[in-house]
Amino acid sequence: MMDTFRSVRVSVLSLKGPSEILPAEQVAGALSARFPLAGASIAADELSAGDVLLLIGTGRWASPEVVRELREAGIRGVKRVLWQLEPLPPPVDGFRRRIIRTDLRNAQGLQERRSLFSRAHKSAIASALATALTVSMRGAPIDPSLRRARKIMSYPLKQARDVARFWRNGLLDHILVSVPSRKTFLAQHDIPSEVVPVGYLPDFGSIVPGTARDIDVLFLGQISERRRDLLASLCAHLQHHGRKLHVVDRNCYGEERTRLLNRTKIILNLHKFPWEFPIIRLLMAMSCKALVVSESASDPGPFCEDLHLIVRDAPALGEALVRYLAQDDERSRIVDEAHRFITESFTLASLLSGALAPIASPSISGLGNE
Repeated sequence: MMDTFRSVRVSVLSLKGPSEILPAEQVAGALSARFPLAGASIAADELSAGDVLLLIGTGRWASPEVVRELREAGIRGVKRVLWQLEPLPPPVDGFRRRIIRTDLRNAQGLQERRSLFSRAHKSAIASALATALTVSMRGAPIDPSLRRARKIMSYPLKQARDVARFWRNGLLDHILVSVPSRKTFLAQHDIPSEVVPVGYLPDFGSIVPGTARDIDVLFLGQISERRRDLLASLCAHLQHHGRKLHVVDRNCYGEERTRLLNRTKIILNLHKFPWEFPIIRLLMAMSCKALVVSESASDPGPFCEDLHLIVRDAPALGEALVRYLAQDDERSRIVDEAHRFITESFTLASLLSGALAPIASPSISGLGNE
């Protein structure tokens, strides 16, 4: 029988802003079945020892306000948990690993250094890592446009510095990561974590009855330099076969996004960070029964090829799109199974509650700084 934690408050720290992927209110609502006292940004003076403060690591989460919240929670004996949803660098070995280790060691202070030396240091680190990553990817199945890796590496490195600073300054007791490669990366730098993928929320999307699927292929997301080249090639391939690629790169949220996905036969997933396989966009598509055709990455997580989605290396994406546009029955089979899987077996409520249960239980020791 599943334990219900009726006396444990879970405060989901609210981080408002355009990069808020999972609003605190939605997460708290998903947790409430197992944690009835879960809420969004419960005041610090209402929390006490044994309660849980959950920080959702999205966007610019490492703010001075968050530092103050975590310090106060620590004083009160509250268990502080980061759920890192943003990308981290890929796990690497040898001198590349040593470069990152040096960079993280130099980012221990909670106040971000803004000197000219600091900026030059970060630029040199980014250049060295970009070169190393490029060399390591030669001959690999991942798209060779990683030669532009300096831009790609900048944001994951910033996130890694923030995680390392908060952990080593004792502001976190537990770290959860939504993608397996992030756990491997953190372990390489002596930071323990557990993998808790993002699961389905009803707010991600739903079926709109009677909607005609008049969009062949949809790409929904920001257009990076790497993605732009892939999209241009795929657009030309589809046009050659009498099909169209529809691109939406901004301001598509909530009900508008749900309506758009209900009109879509296939959603194209191109990775911004090719060593990771994040799944929130996939969950949104599957909840609306749009077929996911995705570029390959290291680990597709819980999804099975040809059962829940289609995965291909970048050069084979065009043929896959054309094939599944022509096969209505096969497309329907896959989207039906994907929809059943995420709504019944892969929910955020189940996954995140299950991860927080041993942390909240006083009889089970966690893996943090407690």
